[in-house]
Amino acid sequence: MLLLIAAASWLYIYFRAIRNLKLAPVWHILLSILAAIFSLKFQLLKLFGGGMFTAQELPLWVLYLTAIAYGVYFLFFMLIIPADLIFSLTHFIADKKSGKKSSWLKARRIFTAALLLSSLVLALIGFFNFLNAPQITPYHITLDNYRGRELQIALLSDLHVDPATPAGVIDEIVAQTNALSPDLIVIVGDFADGKLENRRSELEKLGKLHATFGVFGVSGNHEFYLDYFGFLEFMQSIGITMLENQHVVIDGNLVLAGVSDDAGSGKKYRIKPDIDQALAGTDPALPVILLAHRPKTFDENQNHCQLQLSGHTHGGMILGMNMMVALLNGYYVSGLYDCGNSKLIVSNGTRLWGGFPFRLGMPSEIALITISGK
Repeated sequence: MLLLIAAASWLYIYFRAIRNLKLAPVWHILLSILAAIFSLKFQLLKLFGGGMFTAQELPLWVLYLTAIAYGVYFLFFMLIIPADLIFSLTHFIADKKSGKKSSWLKARRIFTAALLLSSLVLALIGFFNFLNAPQITPYHITLDNYRGRELQIALLSDLHVDPATPAGVIDEIVAQTNALSPDLIVIVGDFADGKLENRRSELEKLGKLHATFGVFGVSGNHEFYLDYFGFLEFMQSIGITMLENQHVVIDGNLVLAGVSDDAGSGKKYRIKPDIDQALAGTDPALPVILLAHRPKTFDENQNHCQLQLSGHTHGGMILGMNMMVALLNGYYVSGLYDCGNSKLIVSNGTRLWGGFPFRLGMPSEIALITISGK
């Protein structure tokens, strides 16, 4: 899929923006090669960074510089397609009104240069937004049959600990979460990228998370790119209880359940999310909060829980692109969805995958969810 996107983007940019430039042939060749390099950024970093697509073991400055370059390229590609449609329609109408066909080549070149500059500015803004600390997003949820005291849950998601996330960032997230003094902390998948032995020192910092009733998690799809069973064992060793098709009862008044991610249902692991197994033996009188990495599972889970907490989408990362991300995730991408008998909260993610570290209008977050009864 990524190779198809790379090929399509390169072809469009070449024929639309490079071929018509008034430059010597050697510059056309060099620009074409540069565009090809940008389009193949993921594959090239995998080649030089240790063979891991999701996390290349390369210096931080290399990862950040190549990410910004790719961001400019990607945003230019995303902007130029709708802009070309508007540009072409506008000048088609102008030609119809004037009754003659005009040459718009010079205008298109200026238009293209403006789009390229805009892409650079947006990529830099998006990258610095990625570096910002997550915001605190409050929610107040009332649950039928909940008889306990008011409960506060800190929701983290998509930490994506990798070489693009220095260890100090995890320290800051842990401190920020603990400062909320939550009753529960839940992490809904995609803890880390790369090989487990390369992530241990950063992941150990999550063992400093503290909440009255404990810290719980479920797997995301990226956990299955690691050593899944080794990862589960490691998380348990630092005090994070992984609810893989399991549940716990919180303070005698609430069922907290979790399902594994569907990425484990392949040949390597054959582990599928199983809501029935997760809820086996629970008291039907108690309300259920379900942890599930992918929000699109809500359609099948909502009859089994009063609230589902998910991540995976990163909020869509960029306004406009979030609509495309929603299409791939059951139209759930960010925030609260109230379906009457059940609710869903989709986190924007507390960090972001280092492969595409950009946020424009969809900030990183720690959700602070207050649970009360009716």
